[in-house]
Amino acid sequence: MDINATQKEKLTGMGFKALGDLFKIPEAALHKRFGERFIQQLREIKGEAIPTLPKFTLPDKFSSTASFIEGLELVEQLIFPLQRLLSELGNYLLVRQKTFRQLKITLSFREQKNETLHLGLSQNRQAHRTFVKEMTTLLRLKINNHTLQAPVILLSLDVQYFFPLQQQSDDLFAPQKSSTESPEALLDQLQARLGPHALQGMQSQEDHRPERAFSLQDVNLSQHQTTPLLLPERPLWLLNEPRPLITIDHQPRMNGPIKLLKGPERIASGWWDHKPIQRDYFIASHQNGALYWVFQTVEEKNWYLHGMFS
Repeated sequence: MDINATQKEKLTGMGFKALGDLFKIPEAALHKRFGERFIQQLREIKGEAIPTLPKFTLPDKFSSTASFIEGLELVEQLIFPLQRLLSELGNYLLVRQKTFRQLKITLSFREQKNETLHLGLSQNRQAHRTFVKEMTTLLRLKINNHTLQAPVILLSLDVQYFFPLQQQSDDLFAPQKSSTESPEALLDQLQARLGPHALQGMQSQEDHRPERAFSLQDVNLSQHQTTPLLLPERPLWLLNEPRPLITIDHQPRMNGPIKLLKGPERIASGWWDHKPIQRDYFIASHQNGALYWVFQTVEEKNWYLHGMFS
């Protein structure tokens, strides 16, 4: 029984040495001297009450380990134990109704230092029917390019940060698509094979100068994108530096005449960082059918090619 020192001293002073002695005393008499919690414990011991168990709360992070008596010498041998660890992770996500975006794999050796591999995802992943299969495919791509420095004796899978599961209502009659068909799944496969910094995307910047309106960023940081600027038509292909055009009779030419179709769009910006521009942009067509983005400087009246439309 869980009794304090005062209660123990009082019981000893009253001559009680065994639980059987307490069972012979009316509960009312014991309750008066020792309180409700003492009586509750006696009832639990006798089987007359359900024990009060401490509340169990799942930890906020997931960690699971597989150990091997004989070290694994081949990368391919890691796949089977990884599937078991991923199954445990899937059950954890299902119980907690959580999603995750990054997991960590730790490889332990007998003498060498541990190695850590991180797998980042382009979207939050949740537990579903093909979760283990899809994650195994990504991890296989990740570790196939890795060379083991020694036999692995311990394999750990950890997830430290989780996100709440966003419930969605799907169309009952809409065809069901696998998550492997999504563009995000293709990004995950490429990143797993090539590395987290191999793929980059464009993020809009709060700057109207075309060469500064976008910046490159890692694809897995897309959740931090700012609200894009509402800009007019822009070509996807910009030259690194605007290319000067020749003019005949004050009309720009580029391997022949070009026709101004739309414009001007004046961009006057950059005065705050001492790199100002003042340009009038036009969409122009060439005689071969190509569309170009050209501009004329406001002061010098010079023409330049800056981009091409697909």
